[in-house]
Amino acid sequence: MKNRHAMNDTQIQVKRADSIEGLNQSHDLALKPSAEASY
Repeated sequence: MKNRHAMNDTQIQVKRADSIEGLNQSHDLALKPSAEASY
């Protein structure tokens, strides 16, 4: 049971990292056009 718990925790951490990375990427994409337009 402890091993299963540890695996679940790791998977949750990976999922969180993926979603945060995805948010950062979409944020960068959203900022790029306005940054280019301001030059």
